[in-house]
Amino acid sequence: MAAKIIDGKKLAPEIRTELAGRVEALKTQFSVTPGSAIVLVGDDTASKVYVSNKTRACAAVGIHSIVHRLDHDVAHDTAIVL
Repeated sequence: MAAKIIDGKKLAPEIRTELAGRVEALKTQFSVTPGSAIVLVGDDTASKVYVSNKTRACAAVGIHSIVHRLDHDVAHDTAIVL
């Protein structure tokens, strides 16, 4: 089987449009809003940019997102209540 090159930048708008329609259908038919919860530990600049891009992408298609920011020295067994 030969490899197939996929142009992600070309496909992304189509996928986002389809996803936005599916999210809207969930909201309309079932009164449900899909969500994403992200835990960001510390203040790494690249991680903050990544999380910001993900929350922006969620908002663009109607997905609710929550970001929990924790200090870099948070204890491993710290509970997060949603």
